Amino acid sequence: MPRSTAGDGATLGAHFLTGCSPASQARTLHLTPASELIVAPSDARAHDHLRHYVAAVKAARVVFGNGEQVSTVADRLACGLAPLQALDGLDYEPDPPIFTPRLIVIADNSKGRQACFGAARRGTANRTATNGSPCTSAIWRPAREC
Repeated sequence: MPRSTAGDGATLGAHFLTGCSPASQARTLHLTPASELIVAPSDARAHDHLRHYVAAVKAARVVFGNGEQVSTVADRLACGLAPLQALDGLDYEPDPPIFTPRLIVIADNSKGRQACFGAARRGTANRTATNGSPCTSAIWRPAREC
């Protein structure tokens, strides 16, 4: 999910699909007319919310992530919440025994070019909720000085 800026000022990003299981490997990426990058099954499988999701949304900000939290955060931003508020209340994936952290990047498309990174992960003391605040790591800073 790296983000960069092209020479013409356009925001660039990348999303990689990985997986060990046959179900995780049977996925493709699709760009919709609404500027959403969708992770979808590559065969006739039923929808699986842990493997099939909106991976990126481009609006006033670009939102990238590794799960269904991308849509949640994008919707919150569209309703006017600040990035750190939009990250509140996220939880790790309920996929024991791995408990995959939810990762998300919010990149501002405006001249300030600020970016925010959030991660919701399982605590180290076998907690059933995220460790401390729902967004256990958040940085909001200029990605590039103008």
